[in-house]
Amino acid sequence: MFIYIIGYESLLTLFYLLPSEESVTLTLLDYVDTIGTFLIITIGTYFLYRANGGRQGEDFLGRYFSIVWVVGIRTLLLYFIVPLAILGILHLITNYSMESDSFDRVTTILDLLYSLILYFCAYRAISEIHQKTLKV
Repeated sequence: MFIYIIGYESLLTLFYLLPSEESVTLTLLDYVDTIGTFLIITIGTYFLYRANGGRQGEDFLGRYFSIVWVVGIRTLLLYFIVPLAILGILHLITNYSMESDSFDRVTTILDLLYSLILYFCAYRAISEIHQKTLKV
């Protein structure tokens, strides 16, 4: 069953991130964003599965969706405030323009960092829950 979850998430990620118009030219940054997001979601889900006990774990899907949802809501503020603070400081210090190509680089890096933080926090939560179920 886990293989189907990974397959579904992988296809969903790839279809979501690929451009929908034929005339769009992908840049190196687009490829980094797509491949990075794909790897974070795929590898992150695998680690969450392992943290839940793998085959011996209980209710992976229920834990996965509920914990990623709660962690996502909790870290959503981080997703908005940190980039705004960083971009605001860059603008004040260097007269940084949000219309420049470097803005895309910064936002891509911040998006990937957010995804890593999200999966790391979810991993910790699932590990703690799994450890508590082992003690019972």
